[in-house]
Amino acid sequence: MGLVSIALTPARLALLPARASIAAVDVLFALRDLVAENGPVRRPDGIGDRLDEITRPGGALERLAVLGDPQGPLARLEQLAALTGDDRPLGKVLAEGGPLDRLLSAGGALAPGGPLDRVLAEGGPVERLLADGGALDRVLTEGGVLDRLLAEGGPVDRGLKPGGPLELVMQDGGILDRLVADGGVLDLLLEEEGVLQGLLSDEETARQLTALPSALARLADLSDALARLAALDDSIRALGALEDSIKRLGELGDSLDTIAGVASALEGLAVATKGLPELSQSVDEMRAAAESLHKAVDPIGRVARNLPGMRPRRPSPPPGGHDVIDS
Repeated sequence: MGLVSIALTPARLALLPARASIAAVDVLFALRDLVAENGPVRRPDGIGDRLDEITRPGGALERLAVLGDPQGPLARLEQLAALTGDDRPLGKVLAEGGPLDRLLSAGGALAPGGPLDRVLAEGGPVERLLADGGALDRVLTEGGVLDRLLAEGGPVDRGLKPGGPLELVMQDGGILDRLVADGGVLDLLLEEEGVLQGLLSDEETARQLTALPSALARLADLSDALARLAALDDSIRALGALEDSIKRLGELGDSLDTIAGVASALEGLAVATKGLPELSQSVDEMRAAAESLHKAVDPIGRVARNLPGMRPRRPSPPPGGHDVIDS
């Protein structure tokens, strides 16, 4: 076998150029078919088009390079994944049953007919706030609240001026420093077993604090009542003048009591002087008049005696008595 191969080697060497030529022709034919108009390279959506898609600007190779960029889309996705992790605030908001779910659930703030719908509804608070002549217009109008606040010499100007209230509050050693200093007012209020804890731990004090709003409401009602009482000042002054008149009527009652006593004495005198019929008749008429006046004034005298500051007066003798003049 080895001898045959050795014997055929010269023939093979002689045929080698022919075989190389045949292979070259085959390659040329294959290359012709490859680059033909309908061949794999040049036909629509062929290898040439695919290579162009990969290598052109903005193609697949360039996009792959962008994916590796630290500021590229993959990096952004990684950051988003980190932000929405279960242990991060955004992840807790987006979690099942979290705040976003509760807002969008039936009866939530963002549900139809919920608080947001009511705020943004026609005729709702936002529309009233932004309406012509509404609260926002009144605040921003010339000479309105904002102008008065920011005017020269206005509240903001006075609050921010050197040596003003804000500077006094914020300065070193000022009110705010004393409030938040170690051992300051806030510490005393909030420390363990401090004032606030003592107030809240005492059930009676807590009950009183709970009842404080209703007590304040009652105080407001009392303030209205006091205002109405203040409006009665003129009436009370008129009653004071009436009291003076009643006191004077009481003094008149004392005088009438004296007249009644004189009438009784005159009646006794008339009895003693029956021989003077005209005098007796005059005395009877005077006595009748005194009795009428006494009956009219006596109730007023009793009222006057009950007034503060009136002196007690002696009891009036009954009309017709004979104890004024000793017989």
